[in-house]
Amino acid sequence: MAVGRSDGAWHGVPEGTQPLGGATPTLLALAAHVGELVLAVAPDGCITALLGGAGTAFGTERVGSSIFEHCHPGDVEHVRAFARAGLATAPGWEGIGAVRLRVASGEWRFHDVHALNCLDDPAIRGFVVTVRESADAPVAPGVERELESLAGAVPLPILLLDPTGSVRFANDAARDLCHDAIARLDDEGLAGIADLRDRSRVEQALESVRDAGGEVTTSFRLLPPRPSAAERVVEATFAVRGERGGRGAVPVTVVTLVDVSAHHARVSELRRIASCDPLTGLLNRVEIEEALADRLGTAPERVALLYCDLDGFKAVNDTHGHDVGDELLVAIAQVLESKTRPGDLVGRLGGDEFAVLVDSADPSDAHGLACRIAVAIAELSAYRRLPVSASVGAAAARRGDSTRDLLRRADAAMYDEKRRRRAGAGARS
Repeated sequence: MAVGRSDGAWHGVPEGTQPLGGATPTLLALAAHVGELVLAVAPDGCITALLGGAGTAFGTERVGSSIFEHCHPGDVEHVRAFARAGLATAPGWEGIGAVRLRVASGEWRFHDVHALNCLDDPAIRGFVVTVRESADAPVAPGVERELESLAGAVPLPILLLDPTGSVRFANDAARDLCHDAIARLDDEGLAGIADLRDRSRVEQALESVRDAGGEVTTSFRLLPPRPSAAERVVEATFAVRGERGGRGAVPVTVVTLVDVSAHHARVSELRRIASCDPLTGLLNRVEIEEALADRLGTAPERVALLYCDLDGFKAVNDTHGHDVGDELLVAIAQVLESKTRPGDLVGRLGGDEFAVLVDSADPSDAHGLACRIAVAIAELSAYRRLPVSASVGAAAARRGDSTRDLLRRADAAMYDEKRRRRAGAGARS
């Protein structure tokens, strides 16, 4: 049923009658018994005609008023957003939603709303909106305040997001957790408080739960209040509440947050410990080999490996003790890291052997780096007055190389360098 006026005639009503304002007594009597309320609403929200609505607080004097005036204050912004979305659609579009309207008793009750785009109908030139009281229990403002008060007492951070992703409600625990970014939470929604690197993850989780329903859990880093602030990580669980696809559905997304920063820090530290050499802090052999295998599988043309072995290190341990030897290994690790570039990886293979995974498409880069490392270690040894030098071999990857193949060739190149240096020392003596 659609109502509206065009050139003095009413669409859907017998000629010679007018609903409501100038309606016949019979039509008025019938309208009083119609449970559904049918409105003709202009694009600016003005009610141009109405029919039915027994039990609601609507009456004939509502014609000419704005539909937003009759909505619960807490729902006005959401109804405006719904209206803006409808105006952007083509004629024939249908939309569903829910809104609280005052009933004859004075209570606010949820009503299912169905809107039909009739902008192309000369008798309507707007939207036909059908309103029916929802089967859900009424939620009066006082009850809503009690529910919000109860949520505020819950220690678990809870957020309610509207269909646009804006935060409709945040309890005290959520605001305490996000206090540094609370303005962003209010202005930009949940993604606004996420670290820039994780915002797409938050948006994907929201999109996924709205499309498929159920629950989606993901973790993300909170936007730090300053660059030097400790990293904070939360685990967020998303769930849509409201009958999906039903008339009057209110797709509110409930988000619960758990601060997992301490757990995340412990896991990161355990990973670091598992992947690093405990003495030097460099990557251990397992991590270097895994990184090497990964790079060989993705871009072997950019892979080269240096194999570094210390000459004379055993004598340092025997003469000066293992404490001095350990200090020297730490210093050599620092030298290796200082000589490499972003993208290169340095690891300790064990004992006095080190490896450098070089990221470069030019094989000469690896040989040049090998020479610089050997010179830097010789300078360090002279400064510490310790009889240590380094033999460094370089090998560029070939297509089809395995990790073992490249390690073997780099090791062989290192022994070739060791023999060359010993032969040169023998010739000089």
